[in-house]
Amino acid sequence: MSEANDSSDDPWIPLADLMTGLAVLFLLAMIAVMARARPLAPPVPDQVVVSDAAQRDLPLETQLYQALASELGADLPAWHASLSRDLGVSFLLAEGQFATGDAALSPAFQGVLAQFAPRYLGILTQPRFVAVIDEIRLEGHTSTAWRQKPPLEAYLANMELSQRRAFAALRYILARPALAPQQAWMMARLTAIGRSSARPQLAPDGREDAPSSQRVEFRIRLAPRPSVALQRAQAP
Repeated sequence: MSEANDSSDDPWIPLADLMTGLAVLFLLAMIAVMARARPLAPPVPDQVVVSDAAQRDLPLETQLYQALASELGADLPAWHASLSRDLGVSFLLAEGQFATGDAALSPAFQGVLAQFAPRYLGILTQPRFVAVIDEIRLEGHTSTAWRQKPPLEAYLANMELSQRRAFAALRYILARPALAPQQAWMMARLTAIGRSSARPQLAPDGREDAPSSQRVEFRIRLAPRPSVALQRAQAP
């Protein structure tokens, strides 16, 4: 038998062919790894767009409440004031904002309004809010007491007094030199409303707190606005 055999009968693979095959397998494996890893790293702009969209979807009332709370929150206790979720600011000064039966602002309340009004209006006139503030109501309130008058007469007398108290606060704010640049905007939106004794403040024991009942509250009414979906449809 001849010692010469056909190459196809050789069980050994040449070393060069083996290395080539391994290189191809390694390349295919690297391509597969890179293809799986690429989707795990979304571009940063996509994350920013999602964040902006979430901010736009936040109700405007919530945005305004948060802005007012951030600006005024630290000073509300010192002013004996509170901010409600319906955007009302109530001042409950322990010594009273008005003397009983009088519409003149107390010196203490004048000092509070001088601090409060510029910062309050500074929030309302921000670009994102200014166009949707339809009205700022200054509500005057009284205690229920009125000597030697039957209930109906007392209510009507307190209605007149509460109107005068709201007007006194409105006039004081409009006359502030620091607010002169915003005066025209305020004149188009500020209103003075008397609420008589319909909403007295109560002490913890349930009895009326007469000094706190003699007060003025600030309340915001927003202009009607289209829905978020309509705003997006109209956006350029």
